[in-house]
Amino acid sequence: MRACMGSLTTLFQLALGGLLLDPQAFRIQRDAPEGFGRGALLVALVGLAVGLAAWIGNFGVYLTQPDANAFRDTLYDGVARLPLYQNLVAETPELGVAFEEAFNQPQGGGLLATGPIESLAGVLFAPVFALLGWFIVGSVVHIAARAFGGSAAYQQTMACTALASGAHLLALVQIVPYAQVAATTILGLLATYVAVRESHQLPAWPSFWAVALGPTLLLLLAAIFSCGLLFLLVSVV
Repeated sequence: MRACMGSLTTLFQLALGGLLLDPQAFRIQRDAPEGFGRGALLVALVGLAVGLAAWIGNFGVYLTQPDANAFRDTLYDGVARLPLYQNLVAETPELGVAFEEAFNQPQGGGLLATGPIESLAGVLFAPVFALLGWFIVGSVVHIAARAFGGSAAYQQTMACTALASGAHLLALVQIVPYAQVAATTILGLLATYVAVRESHQLPAWPSFWAVALGPTLLLLLAAIFSCGLLFLLVSVV
């Protein structure tokens, strides 16, 4: 029990170090033999904690939000009485049909929070998506860092980039209903920059470009995949 609590304390300290961009935390993670496994556990636990916080906050919103039918009817009446809408429907009847279909959707047309049972899947999938994102970003950043002269092993890069998940601790504020958080992506990129710099011991600019080119490469690959898929669909049709 004491060993388990000690491990959780270590993970929390590492996550906090990643959030605060503490270089010492990244060096400890880089040199630890169990850094990769500990990093994977850290990413999963942070993802689970954020998913649970979001679920609790969503439950609070669900309890305090207006009735879905009353909300939909009020919004429908307000839009339908607008002269602009009436003129558009008179000119294009199909617009009125589409409008009716949209407002006949459950849960206020997607504008209201879902129930706790429906949103529970988000808690279960949050650590999975967190691990998947860590694996993809860490792998791409590692390739870019090695291209710029980095010397860290793959496990060391992944161990350090796992601390970037500490930035998502800010998202725990979502446990408060209606609360939102911003800038976690930017802070995560800054933490990834520190991870590359400390794990590969690169100068500032090569570390920056390794991190900057990582997301760019991912977007390029996604664009190529999308274009290829679109071309395939057009060819089939």
